[in-house]
Amino acid sequence: MDASGIPAVTVNGRSVTMRPTGSQAAEFYSNPMAPYPGENRFEVSATDVAHVETRVAIVVRFIPVPSRAEPRISTGLAKGDILDLLHGGVPSARVAELVTERGIKFVPSGDDLKQIRSAGARDDLMRALKQAPSTARN
Repeated sequence: MDASGIPAVTVNGRSVTMRPTGSQAAEFYSNPMAPYPGENRFEVSATDVAHVETRVAIVVRFIPVPSRAEPRISTGLAKGDILDLLHGGVPSARVAELVTERGIKFVPSGDDLKQIRSAGARDDLMRALKQAPSTARN
């Protein structure tokens, strides 16, 4: 921390709680961010009072281990899950794999598809969404 302090820290664009631990240091924590299978990108940004910003990106690969006691239950992804993944930096190809593996919990409307496209979806994800089985109830 520089002498002016760090008034703003975010993780993936979300504000964090800070606690000074000394004149030149602070610790921070955010609300829990559950990792998704595959690569998860976390970007930490700190801005001082002069509006000088520093960013650090961390990529974590999460490989879940299925429980032996319970069979793995495949649950579909909601539109919000897909948008969170894309906004969190998960590649479109990986999100397409998840949609293909798990299905989706909604029937995508034209507006849903536009919103997902603008969040970073590529053609592979758009095809997967159109072909995915939906667990939504009509």
